[in-house]
Amino acid sequence: MSKDKKLTIVPTITLKIERGGSRLVAGKEASVKEAEAHRLVKAGRANWPAGNAAPKPAKPEGEALTAAISEAIGKMDRSDQEQMTAAGVPSTSALAQMLGYSVSAEERDAGWARFQEQNPGLFKD
Repeated sequence: MSKDKKLTIVPTITLKIERGGSRLVAGKEASVKEAEAHRLVKAGRANWPAGNAAPKPAKPEGEALTAAISEAIGKMDRSDQEQMTAAGVPSTSALAQMLGYSVSAEERDAGWARFQEQNPGLFKD
């Protein structure tokens, strides 16, 4: 996410943004920093404007990408054949759908290794 990029949201309640002291009025479109927009929508305090889908998230790099993939793997349903491959590893297409950006097999493997390190015995028969 870009520090300076702003996105338009529609608050569901009237809010006072602590950083900068801005006031966002319920039901009225407002432009806020990208990270704040995502945080407010995720918390249910705002929605994306009608007809606009959530902006595609920027793909992180390096350790941040590995951590994001590992976290997504923890939310996967092992019994869902569309989320796991026949080999028992997370599907790159399922991860891409969850994360909002493409995930290569190499990136998946790094996230999978991280997840297994942090959760020994989970996802094992």
